Amino acid sequence: AAGAAAQRATHQLVRELALLRPQWCETLPRGVALSSVSRLAEALSAVLRPLYESLVALRHISERDSRALHKVLSFLLPACEQLLSAAARSPLDGRCEHLVPSLRRCRQLGRLLDARLAEVVAWWGEGELDAISARDLLVLLRAIWNEEALLANAREMHRALVTEAAL
Repeated sequence: AAGAAAQRATHQLVRELALLRPQWCETLPRGVALSSVSRLAEALSAVLRPLYESLVALRHISERDSRALHKVLSFLLPACEQLLSAAARSPLDGRCEHLVPSLRRCRQLGRLLDARLAEVVAWWGEGELDAISARDLLVLLRAIWNEEALLANAREMHRALVTEAAL
């Protein structure tokens, strides 16, 4: 019930900001309008940063919990992007991650929560998990998969992350 209420409130806030944007951009000086988007980005960071840190602090994430966390992030992150775009003078077209770096980290973490280990190895090899530090990635992998699975299916990645995290 709380999730549904939060979803309704977020959608309403996005709609209201989208309605407000034309007046906002026409009447406020450009610097004030940009400052307001910056403040909104700071507010979102204040939510997403501790969320990311809390998830990285988990020592075990069951398959059920992984699916549930992925579902929460799948709702929350697009809503954050919509809020920023609704407040901006023009659509941000992917620049949200620049305003809120923790948005990118949370998006990559969300992908981990819903992936097979082979996919994670491929993403890591392609540099698609670059927002997550080696230490955090190692902690997350150990929380989601057991050490045996990591060593059997992702030995090179595991070894490289251990080395990089130690630096």
